[in-house]
Amino acid sequence: MKKKGIINSQTIKGITLFSALLTLVSSLSYSLSSIKNIKAWEVITYDKALYVDLSLNLEQDETTEGYAFQYEDPNKEVVKVPLVYIDNGIFQTSEEIPLFNGSSPNIFGIYQEDNGTLVIDSWFSDWSPLLKDSYNYVCLDLDSSNEEAVGFGYYGNKIKDNLDATAATQRVWLRNENQSFYDLDPWGTPYQNVVYYECDEDDYGYTVMSKITNIFDNRNYYYVDIPKEVRSISFLRMSSSKDHNFIIASEAPIAMATYGLCYEANPMIDKDWTEINTVNVSNADAYLLGKVVEAYLTYGKEPSNGVDSTTISNLFNTWFKNKSASNEDLKNVKILDYGGDAYINGEYNPAVPKSGTYSVNEKWNAICYSAGIDPKTGEKRSFNIDFSFFGNKTFLSFFVIFLFGLLGIGTWLFMILRRRKIRSKES
Repeated sequence: MKKKGIINSQTIKGITLFSALLTLVSSLSYSLSSIKNIKAWEVITYDKALYVDLSLNLEQDETTEGYAFQYEDPNKEVVKVPLVYIDNGIFQTSEEIPLFNGSSPNIFGIYQEDNGTLVIDSWFSDWSPLLKDSYNYVCLDLDSSNEEAVGFGYYGNKIKDNLDATAATQRVWLRNENQSFYDLDPWGTPYQNVVYYECDEDDYGYTVMSKITNIFDNRNYYYVDIPKEVRSISFLRMSSSKDHNFIIASEAPIAMATYGLCYEANPMIDKDWTEINTVNVSNADAYLLGKVVEAYLTYGKEPSNGVDSTTISNLFNTWFKNKSASNEDLKNVKILDYGGDAYINGEYNPAVPKSGTYSVNEKWNAICYSAGIDPKTGEKRSFNIDFSFFGNKTFLSFFVIFLFGLLGIGTWLFMILRRRKIRSKES
C-alpha cells in the first residue's frame, strides 16, 4: 500500500509540472506570435489635424496655394496632405495626420508646386512634440539650413492675462533671471513667462505671469493665480507675438507643486531653463510680502490658499525669515481682503468682492494665528485659539440667543433668591 501511495504522489507531481510547462509554452508561443504580428511603427497614438506656421517665409502678396504637408509612412512612402490657408501665414492640414510612436522615422516636411514647377521640397527631422495632447502647431523656417522646426505649440490656446487672487485661486511664484530666456522670438518680440495647467477636461489654461519688482534689491518676481485645486503645472517659455504666440519654446513641468514656496529657474544655463528648483527669498520688501499674503485666506481650509500649518510655515521660511521690511513697513503697506460678509457657513464666497483694507502686518499675524504658527519664528504654537467661527452668521445668532437666555435665567434666579431673603427677614 505504501508503494502505491508513493507512485500516486509522484504521478500527481508529474502531471502538475507537465501542465505548468504546457501553459508556459503556450503563453510564450502566443506572445511571440503577437510580437511578430505587431510591428513597432503600427503602434499609433492617434490622428490629429496639424497647424503649420509658414509666416517667416510668406510675403503679403505671395500665393498660399499649392502647399502640402508631407511625411514618410512606415514603408518609407512619402504621403502628401494639402494645406488649407487660415490667416497670418498659418495653414491647417486638410485631413488628420497619423502620429506614429518614437520608433518610426518621425520626419515631416513642406512641399509646394507652382504651375507644375517644384518650388519647395523641405524636410525636418523631428515631430515628436506633436505626440503630446497639448501640441498641434509647428512653426517652420523654410529658408533655414537647420533641419529642426522653429518651435511647437498649441494653436488656439487662448493665452489669458493673469487675474487677481480670489477665494477660488492659489498663487504660484517664480524667479527667473535666466537672461537668455527673454531673447527675441523670430518676429522680434521677447519671450514671456507663462503657466499651463489642467483642472479638468474643460478647464485648462495658458496664463501670462504678472511681474513685481522687489524695490530693496531690484529683483523681479513673477506670479500667477490659478484654480486652487490644481497641483500639477508647467512653466512655459512662450512667444509674445500677437499673431504667433502659440510657440512653446521650452517647458518645465512641476508634477506635484508644494504650497507657499517660490520656484526659481536656473540662471546659469544658456537658453535652457527647464531645471526648476525652489529658493528662499532674501530681502523681500513690504510690497512684495503684501502680494504674497493677499493670496491666502485668513480662515481658509485648503492647503493651497488657506491656513494649513505646513503652508504657512513654508511662507515664513521662503518669504518672511530673511525679509528686508521692518514691522513698521509691514504696518504701513495696506492690502485688500475679504470682510465678514464673504465668510458664510464656514466658507468664503469668491463672488463677493474684497471689501476690507488691512496692513500686511495684520494679515500676516491673522493667518499665522489661525494656522497655529508663531509669526516671528515660523514654528508651531503650543496653544492656539481659532476665532473663525465668529464669521459664521448662524453661530452668531445662536450665540446671541444663548446670551439672552442666560441673562433671563440669571435675572429669574436673582428674583427668587431676593424674595427668599426678604421672607426670611420677615419671619
